[in-house]
Amino acid sequence: MTLVIIYWMTLILCCAIVAWVGERDEKVCIAAYAIASILSARAVSPMATRLRTVEWPLLGVDVLMLLVFLVFVVRSRRYWPLWTTGIQVVSLLGNTAVLSRATRHAYAMTLAIMAYGILSTLLIAALRSHLRRRRSRMSDLRL
Repeated sequence: MTLVIIYWMTLILCCAIVAWVGERDEKVCIAAYAIASILSARAVSPMATRLRTVEWPLLGVDVLMLLVFLVFVVRSRRYWPLWTTGIQVVSLLGNTAVLSRATRHAYAMTLAIMAYGILSTLLIAALRSHLRRRRSRMSDLRL
């Protein structure tokens, strides 16, 4: 239960930071990811049967999130959408880990690690965007 609390606190912190310093694309992606996290929490099976077979509702949420990230890959001139999309693809593949006789623990860890990867990518993208805007304003002031 502690890991769940840590995840939600991390998500809230990342959402707050990205909302504060991020540009529109980062804000849309973190909001979509937060909604996907809520949908995933609601869609997960009861603990007794959780992660024993492919979690189809979770897979559906992951596919939708992949489509959101793909839109940003096509639209953006930045690198971060490629990273979030790549991590999401790995997360999608993690949904199939249960088919290869992987343990529930390995399945859960794959999904958790990928979630933190996406959050950190969005956070770094927002911070870099903020720094880029600050440098641009500082150079405009010097002119």
